[in-house]
Amino acid sequence: MRQTLTLSFIKPQKNSLHLPPNTQMDMGLPNSNIQFSFPQLTMVSVFFNELGGDKVADINQNIVDKLAIGCPLLNSLTVANDPSLKFVPIIFSSMLSLVTATFRFPGVPTISLPSHPTLSKLEIYGDSNMTEFIIGSSVLLPNLILLSLGIYQDVPNNCALQKIGNFSDTSFPILDTLFFYLGQGPVQQQINIGASKLNALRLFDRSSNLPSNAKININHPESLTDIYYQSDGYVFEPTLDKFSNLDKLTVHQSSKNSYPFQSEKFPQKLTGLYLNSGTMTTIPNVTIPSYINTLSLLENNIVQGSIDFDHILKDTNGSLLLDLSINPNLTGPLVQETSLCGLKTLKLGGTAVTSVPDCFWCYQDPPQKIVLPLGLAKPSAFICQISVDNSTLVTLFKSTVISGSNLGWGSNVAGVSVIPIVPNKIMGLYYPFVPIDGPPQHYIVRLSDTDASLSVGLYLVEAGFIVQSVSLAQSPNQMANLTIQFSVINNYFVHQATLNGTGHDMSIVNGNQYRFYFTNLPFGEYNLVIFNGYYNTSTFNIDYVKGKYKYIYIYLCQIRECTYHQLVTAQGVCEMETNHCHRNGQCDGYGKCVCNINQGAYYNKCSNPYPFITAGQMNNEQRLISLYGDFGPFGQNDTTVTINNTINCMVNQSISNQFNINCSLLSSPTTFGLASVQLNVSGLLYSKGRVLKFIDPSTNPGGSTTSTSGGVSTPRELCQENTQNCYGHGDCDDKGVCQCQEKYNPIDNCATKFADNTTFNANNTSPSSKIEVEGVQFGFEIVAIQEIGVDNEISRELLANSWLSSISTNSTMTNATYDLVISNTSILAGTNVTVTITFSTLPRTVMFGDQQLLINPNSIKLAIHSRYGADGEIQYLRVIKDNVQFNGRFIDFALANGRSTYSQTFVINQTEISGDSDQSVAMIGITLPQCQECILDPDFTPLLVANDKGDNCDGSSNTWKIIVGCVVGGIAFVAIATVSIIFAIKKLKYQTKFGSKMRKII
Repeated sequence: MRQTLTLSFIKPQKNSLHLPPNTQMDMGLPNSNIQFSFPQLTMVSVFFNELGGDKVADINQNIVDKLAIGCPLLNSLTVANDPSLKFVPIIFSSMLSLVTATFRFPGVPTISLPSHPTLSKLEIYGDSNMTEFIIGSSVLLPNLILLSLGIYQDVPNNCALQKIGNFSDTSFPILDTLFFYLGQGPVQQQINIGASKLNALRLFDRSSNLPSNAKININHPESLTDIYYQSDGYVFEPTLDKFSNLDKLTVHQSSKNSYPFQSEKFPQKLTGLYLNSGTMTTIPNVTIPSYINTLSLLENNIVQGSIDFDHILKDTNGSLLLDLSINPNLTGPLVQETSLCGLKTLKLGGTAVTSVPDCFWCYQDPPQKIVLPLGLAKPSAFICQISVDNSTLVTLFKSTVISGSNLGWGSNVAGVSVIPIVPNKIMGLYYPFVPIDGPPQHYIVRLSDTDASLSVGLYLVEAGFIVQSVSLAQSPNQMANLTIQFSVINNYFVHQATLNGTGHDMSIVNGNQYRFYFTNLPFGEYNLVIFNGYYNTSTFNIDYVKGKYKYIYIYLCQIRECTYHQLVTAQGVCEMETNHCHRNGQCDGYGKCVCNINQGAYYNKCSNPYPFITAGQMNNEQRLISLYGDFGPFGQNDTTVTINNTINCMVNQSISNQFNINCSLLSSPTTFGLASVQLNVSGLLYSKGRVLKFIDPSTNPGGSTTSTSGGVSTPRELCQENTQNCYGHGDCDDKGVCQCQEKYNPIDNCATKFADNTTFNANNTSPSSKIEVEGVQFGFEIVAIQEIGVDNEISRELLANSWLSSISTNSTMTNATYDLVISNTSILAGTNVTVTITFSTLPRTVMFGDQQLLINPNSIKLAIHSRYGADGEIQYLRVIKDNVQFNGRFIDFALANGRSTYSQTFVINQTEISGDSDQSVAMIGITLPQCQECILDPDFTPLLVANDKGDNCDGSSNTWKIIVGCVVGGIAFVAIATVSIIFAIKKLKYQTKFGSKMRKII
């Protein structure tokens, strides 16, 4: 007879299908071409008889293959004991809506775990004949949180399972909970767990008589916080006391009279230990650590015997719940076991205990402190006997400690708090009504919230004090006067002071002011301790110096002569050692630097200012920003960064430090160009312009369009129109760029020609060199380096009027190096300024920072290198005289401490020399950032103006012409001009809530 499975429905639910076993009907051989179509079905459960007997007509068809195709929304699947299913089908991994799955495979010797991209819970079980769970190296369950493996039925002592594969991070990256259902077998089962995120482990027995026999090897014991295992058949490697983060341990059906830790050493973070339903006959004589909150010995075989509760509970602090419930052999009186009063809760239900300590009868306000055995009641005429060890107590800032017996579990009545340290024995008391001055006074302290009779009378007196100020100064007769002003003090007590452990010789008390006098106290730094027998202050460090006068003259007059000695004060030593606090502050009378506070802040005896920015960088997405400078040695926990005063940049504290702040924008910028940065470092404000440059990623300057439609000109046509076809000295390419003939300048679209007959004269005494073309001279020199304040005032100035030079020449190159001479007496004596001028008749390429610059033939390259003891686009200048044109180029960045940062070049003034129309002077300024070392790198090129095709900026004139803002062929000559002088300015801008303050150049 052919048998088939008949499906019936129980507990129907929306979008779910449950198919129980046992009801069969012969429906004939199923059609293999029929496919399921349940587009809204989310849950399917299919169960066959666990004991066997259920059959299918065609074992080559399984329900998982059908469901995978016809149920796109299925998120929960259970298939148990299906004769047609011997392994997890490959198509299972394509069921992308699936979240939970359960399989039971009867009669299968090995089971292989599948991969699945979305599954979070997986249960796979075999019967007692299964020998191995296989976890292949390619298995990947990236979202699996819970996994349960093992035997699905109780078995006698013949379990064949021997091995369960390795659990690695590669296969189980976020596995949190792992269940095993194991049984007793002929060999020890091996389980290797390498998953580093595993939090909970559960081990259950399926053997009916003997415990399981398994070794659990755990590579990351520090990850586990919760372990449950059944019986004593498990061996852990490492031992459980090595599980440093274990919080809860449950051992079910243990037969041991000891704790499951090697040498009875508890894990340091264990809070709950549950040894339930075992055969334990006594409580191990081991002191329970104070961090254990729950010790449950529920349902064991504990007898009264000789349980040493005093030793076991000696470290309890009122947080321990001890559960001895359902131990019927625990009998007899416990009235003398007063250490039980130190528990938070004691559970004795299901025991035969006949009495408990008095504390449990004294205090019965909620929460419940004890669960009593059935039939045990409070003795009649019971009187609670409360005692305190000392009725006169000293409070420190309204708080003290009461010790005694039967003091309860704490109370809070009318603002007076009694807090258990060890319940009933040691209690903390906060009494806010104790006066700060005067002798002890009597008070009644309630120990129960509900029963006013549970009270004690105490005498309380305050001994705490608060120091307001301390000074130590000289007095006559070789005495040192230590003056201490207290804001809180009780003169009922005698207060004393020591300096480096040495007591005072005498004292004078005037209200809250104490004067202590010390004889022959050497000058220096001292540790001050103030005490009264009940309270000691923290140690103060104070200085004992000779006073605040710069010099003291002591005259020793004898009969025939008078000699004197000059004594240098601490203030004088400070001024000599710090060069007057590095000119950023003043030495006070005690030899301490008091820094200026009008702008920014300082550290290291006023030598280092902060905060400031020298440079900024961004990643390609323009969201991750790195700022370089000095942001103070006190941490960046209270630092904010704002871009252009509007955009917040979130500071990443973990990768920021004193000299580098890293922050990120929530999104890429939508406004482009140069940007300023504002800092707030613990209330110190700083702002700097031109720190960053945001680039529009949608722009495409290199388009190669060669044809147009709709009347729009191509780049080539625009170039030909705007430059008159490169002024006849070149051709426009497809990108609209002039390709010049030899010796013509591409910067101005071939309008000028590089000069050949150029004479360069390097000055032997200063970097004020000249270049001459056809009788026209172009000269330049460095005038000064200045620090400019926020109000545009000159804070410091370094005049460039004395140099040491070194000049070398060959057939094509002249190289001149100049070092500025600075007087040793100058406050800027530590500054180094070096100027390097090079001239070559040949074109050359040089690196400046991370940019490569082309230097044209017959050009002068000027590099200014400044080292201070304190901490893009290209801009052009064009000067024309008698068809001779000089181009000055100022790249818009400098190097600050080796990093690129934006600089700005601007005209300071422009003057024609009086009485001489052939000479003109323009002074330009170049801003530099705040830095230890700054380098800028302009260059100058002489050109001949080719007038065969003129432009709007006519180059022919009998007078000097300084071109500002003239556009030739689409290249902007920005508003920068000079004829004979370059003027370098160091410009600083930052501000704080204290005002403005300039950075020092050493």
